Amino acid sequence: MKKTLLILIILSATVTTWAQEPTVAQEASQKKHYLELSVGGPAGGPLLFTDDRSYYSRNGHTLKNLYEDQVFVEGTVVLGVQYGYHVTSWLNVGVEGGWGLVSAEVSPGLAYQRNNQDDSKSLFQNHFSLLPSASFWWAKYRYIGLYSRVSAGAYLSIGEYQPTTLNFAYEIVPLAVYIGNNTLYLFGEVGVGTYYIARYGIGFSL
Repeated sequence: MKKTLLILIILSATVTTWAQEPTVAQEASQKKHYLELSVGGPAGGPLLFTDDRSYYSRNGHTLKNLYEDQVFVEGTVVLGVQYGYHVTSWLNVGVEGGWGLVSAEVSPGLAYQRNNQDDSKSLFQNHFSLLPSASFWWAKYRYIGLYSRVSAGAYLSIGEYQPTTLNFAYEIVPLAVYIGNNTLYLFGEVGVGTYYIARYGIGFSL
């Protein structure tokens, strides 16, 4: 009887402790503000370079096809920082700033190369973005959470290949994972948009 009673007491204490452990939702409600640092990509290379703003066309070679750019574009990683606020246990809002660099190896069209040799150039384009965002939590358990995120804003393109322009930018993340506590956490996202296919980062609740 004493052994049975002792086992019941231990089980009761274990269940009580387990039930009192903070969940992601409880942690979010304890601290309303958060700051995130992230790295992801690639920057949207070919999507951000268009023929109508051709480097060689802008420098005096306007015969279409003869002087059309031959471009190899490579997008680099994107660095981001985001401030956010926990509106409710299932909704966060914030604003994210990001910087990405896109490089392009550009050669003029075949006709130009034949007459003037291959005057290829390595050009770079910086993209600075500012995107308000909203995150929607749809699963939370202890220190693990799943959420989706949508962002929409603009990016400023500055560099050697294209003229300076301000363009629309967006990100849609159908699936993201959160792991951590009420002070420090890690997250990973998979989505589509102007910059990211995948993004990873670290966050701090304030």
